[in-house]
Amino acid sequence: MKNYVKFFFFTSVPFGLFVIMFSDFFTRSNEGIIVKGLLAGLMFGCGMTLVLGSMDLFFRKKIGSNVNDGVKHQIHFSITLPYDKVFELSKQSITQIRKAKITREDYTKGTIHVKTGITLKSWGEKIFIHLEKINENQTKVRIQSVPIMSTTLKDYGKNFENFREVKNYIKYQAS
Repeated sequence: MKNYVKFFFFTSVPFGLFVIMFSDFFTRSNEGIIVKGLLAGLMFGCGMTLVLGSMDLFFRKKIGSNVNDGVKHQIHFSITLPYDKVFELSKQSITQIRKAKITREDYTKGTIHVKTGITLKSWGEKIFIHLEKINENQTKVRIQSVPIMSTTLKDYGKNFENFREVKNYIKYQAS
C-alpha cells in the first residue's frame, strides 16, 4: 500500500505542476488554473497508479514474488561446494538472464558484478554476487539485484526474477 501511495504522489504532483505552469500557454485565462492543475494531477495520478500498479501486481503474482516486496532483492544461502566451483557456477548463471553481461569479477574478493540491458519491465538492473569461503567444501553466497535507476518505484518483479534465476542455476548445477 505504501508503494502505491508513493507512486501516486510521484506521478500526480509533477503532472499537476506541469499543467499549472504551462496552462496559460494554451489558454488566455488564469481563472481556476490551480484547481484545474490539481484536478488534472489527481486524475493522472489515479490513472497511472491504477494501470501500472495493476500491471506490477499481475507480474509479481505470475512469478511468485511477494506483492509487497520493493524493487531491491537480496538472498543469502550456503552451498556444499568448493569456492572455485561456486565462483564458476555463479559466472555461468548469468547466461540465464536476458541481456546480462559481467562488468567486473574478482576471484580473490569473491565478487561478480553484472549489468542487464533495458527491457519492457525496466531500465536495467545491477546484480551483485558475493562469495565467501566457509571451509574447503562450503561456500556462502549472497545475491543482490537492484534497479540501475535509483528512482525506480515499480519493477514488475524483474529483480526478483534475476536473483531467483542465479540462485536456482547454482543450486541446480550443484545437485
